[in-house]
Amino acid sequence: MAKRLGDLVEIARYNGAHLPVRDLLALSANMILGHPTAREGLMSCSDIVRIQEAGSVENGSIYGNVFGANLPRRRTLSRPVFRVLTGFGIGEETSNAIDGLLVYGTDDSKLSDAFARLVASDAFYGATQSYLAAQRRYLEGDEGARLDEGASAFLKRMESQRQRLFFTLPETEPDFRFWDLTAFRFAGDYLETVAALVQRKAIAESARARLARGLNRIMSGLLLENTDKIFVASSGGFTHSKVSVLCDSELPARKVSGGLGMAIKLDEITGQPRIDITVVFGASDEVSLLLSPIRFEFLCRVAEGALPASFSNECLEDLMAFKARLLRQAELFRSGLELDGEPLPDDGTLYLNFIEIEHNGHGFSRPIAVRVGI
Repeated sequence: MAKRLGDLVEIARYNGAHLPVRDLLALSANMILGHPTAREGLMSCSDIVRIQEAGSVENGSIYGNVFGANLPRRRTLSRPVFRVLTGFGIGEETSNAIDGLLVYGTDDSKLSDAFARLVASDAFYGATQSYLAAQRRYLEGDEGARLDEGASAFLKRMESQRQRLFFTLPETEPDFRFWDLTAFRFAGDYLETVAALVQRKAIAESARARLARGLNRIMSGLLLENTDKIFVASSGGFTHSKVSVLCDSELPARKVSGGLGMAIKLDEITGQPRIDITVVFGASDEVSLLLSPIRFEFLCRVAEGALPASFSNECLEDLMAFKARLLRQAELFRSGLELDGEPLPDDGTLYLNFIEIEHNGHGFSRPIAVRVGI
């Protein structure tokens, strides 16, 4: 649990959140003492026996207390640490696999072993008698339990179970990924990328491939599957066009001799990963994009098929500005201002590279020459 909580604080820090020590101490105290029936949401010694006799120990789950579940909403919002941690959406975010486990785990023979291992093994905060009773009412045809208002009690318990599973799911459970229970489903890949860069090791190929595919889809607006090359695309005039089918530059997805291509480095000032792209052989200037966890998540979600606008318009604008800088660097080179000042020959022919997509989703550029003068 300490490792997972530390990871959340690290992700928040990379996103620019500052959590003072007093807030972290308040969080620790709340995790241990929190219970919604206690005065001000924090137990005193005299509350312990009453809570145990009432059989409501599970309502003071340490896993829910991390997010201020024991506190009134106004107090939760008044503390930066709870505002930051609730921003991860843990309890609200989920996956079909995890919800299937929580709802059908006791009856489905394919899920029963996992349910016993991951839920029923925790007698205090997992498969308690009250949770199993609510689950049974929901599954056995109680119409009142299936209606939105009637189901709220069971859905609230599922929210609590998701919070618990985030902190307790083993990393060796490929079918139940604990990062799927957060708004940052690729946060684990982000932390692994940072760790690899700090140790001066190569980042995981899966992470590099997602970043390349995400960049291609954002810059072109097309569902490209390419992970070995980067298409810097334009619409012929409007940089921020969502669909750009003209390939301005086609670059390798990793740096090659002469510096051309994309590299993933560690920014020494922020400690965040950074994408560096050079569009011209031998150019001294790189176009860089800092990868905060939000931007990293955005690119990875796009690479997996999510719509850009459904996640963050701000991230989309950041990527469009990055694309504009790449186009500008290529334009400076072609106009002779970047390298040696020699103008390119003008014979009245306009060369255009259109991005076309094969049936497997891989894109390629098709050059077309158009004579514009006589």
